[in-house]
Amino acid sequence: ASSEENPTHTYRRAGSYTVTLRVRDSSIPPNIETDTTTATITGGNNTTMAVVIGAPSNGSVGEEIQFNCTVTGGTPPYEYHWSFGDGGVSTEQNPTHIYQRERRHLVRLQVKDSATPPNIERNFTWININNGTLEVDIGGPYNGSVGEEIQFNCTVTGGIPPYEYHWSFGDGTHTNESNPTHIYDREKTYLVWLKVTDSAQRTHVRFDFTWVTIE
Repeated sequence: ASSEENPTHTYRRAGSYTVTLRVRDSSIPPNIETDTTTATITGGNNTTMAVVIGAPSNGSVGEEIQFNCTVTGGTPPYEYHWSFGDGGVSTEQNPTHIYQRERRHLVRLQVKDSATPPNIERNFTWININNGTLEVDIGGPYNGSVGEEIQFNCTVTGGIPPYEYHWSFGDGTHTNESNPTHIYDREKTYLVWLKVTDSAQRTHVRFDFTWVTIE
C-alpha cells in the first residue's frame, strides 16, 4: 500500500494484479472516489516455466542426433543440463549426441532460470537406438583384359566408420584397400568378393560379391 500520489512498486513474482486507488478530498463530509486497474507482471520468479524437448524417437548407432529445447516462462538466461542415458551429458541448449550402443535410452533435461530463488523445471524423453544397417556395394560385373589394371570401387553406408576392407580377387590374391586396382594374368571369369567390418567389429560385418571377366 502507499499514500503517495504517484507511487512506485516492485513486484516479486510474475502474474496479474488488481491495483485499487481510493481518493478522498477535504470537504465535510468528504467525497470519496475509487478506481481499479490490472498490472500484468512478466519475468521474475515465474513458477509457470515450461520445458519442451524436441528429439527423434529413433536413431542409429554412430549417428549424430540433434536434441532441441524450448523454454517458456521463468527468468532468462537459463542453465541447461542434459543427460543422454549412456553416461553422456551436455550443458548446451540444443546439443547433438552420438550413441555407441544399441538400446532404448532415457534422455533427461533440467533447466534452471536466473530468478532468486531459481525456478527449476525437468522433462524427459525416450530414444530407441538401433545398430543401423551396414550396406556394401562393389558394383560390377567388371570386364577387362589380361595385363590390364582394373579399378574396383565400393560404396559403404551405415554402421560406425571407420571401416576395415578385405577384398578377394578370385585368383588367390587379396588387399585391404577400400578402392583397389588389380591385374589378372589369365583369361577367366573370377568371383570377386569384399568383406567390410565397421568399428563395432562383430556387430557390423557385410559381404558383397561380383564377377570379373578377363579376356
